[in-house]
Amino acid sequence: MTSASEGLGRALRSDGAAVVTQEGLVADLRAGRMESRVLGEDLITTAAFNPDGSRLAVGDVLGRVTLWDGTARTRLGVLDGTTSDPTTEATGAVTALAFHALAFGSDGSLHAPGTHVPVQRYDLNPLRLITEVCERAGSGLSESVRKT
Repeated sequence: MTSASEGLGRALRSDGAAVVTQEGLVADLRAGRMESRVLGEDLITTAAFNPDGSRLAVGDVLGRVTLWDGTARTRLGVLDGTTSDPTTEATGAVTALAFHALAFGSDGSLHAPGTHVPVQRYDLNPLRLITEVCERAGSGLSESVRKT
């Protein structure tokens, strides 16, 4: 049995062109080479490509989920709510947010279950997010303007 601190994360892109390992190695299977990359802030516990292979989500032992483009070359950001609490880190307590799996839904969402937290759902569909922001701001932007 492998503990979460040893790392379990690996993912295969749906087109079979790339594999990500828990050590942060990205294998370009078409070119036949491995490249070492820093994909998380710490040891990777889980990773998943979205269905079309254009995005990669990587979870680390500190409970962070980092989003990458499908080639794992461009970091897109860290999901809100997945970083450790600085006050907890200052006291030396262990964060309870480490995720054990990541899975993309067909609607563009990302699901992240953990031991001490309920399954987290992150909506990553850009058009839906823009629409929600516009509605909250009361901007009244038309759909054609939002798409630009």
